[in-house]
Amino acid sequence: MLLPILFAVAPMIWIPNQLVGAAVGADVSLTATWSRTPSRDLLTRDGGGFMILSSTGSNSLIIDTGIYKVQMRLIINNLRPEDFGSYTCVAKNSLGETEGTIRLYGKLGLSWLHYLAFKIKTRNYAYLMVS
Repeated sequence: MLLPILFAVAPMIWIPNQLVGAAVGADVSLTATWSRTPSRDLLTRDGGGFMILSSTGSNSLIIDTGIYKVQMRLIINNLRPEDFGSYTCVAKNSLGETEGTIRLYGKLGLSWLHYLAFKIKTRNYAYLMVS
């Protein structure tokens, strides 16, 4: 009988889309995959230093585990301007630590155009700046 041999290595993270653009009001999914050996701890934080460890409000955190890899998807529903920024996934084990970053930026979408049209119609001009 052959037994699989697992080599302990420092974690690795793969980010398929490091730059994601979406319009206000849209739903967006941020995905990160990392190696699984040996056991790991996972933290995800946004640009403001907040840690996202589980589902909150309109956001959901989905974790799919495989034999050698784990995939995490953070789904943000009804995107707001304050959701834009950088999201960092940190994986660490006894041999090391690594991180990957996803930058979420705003795109002009139909919802923004409707918002601006309403503001112009009511002569209440608003400027929205996303950094």
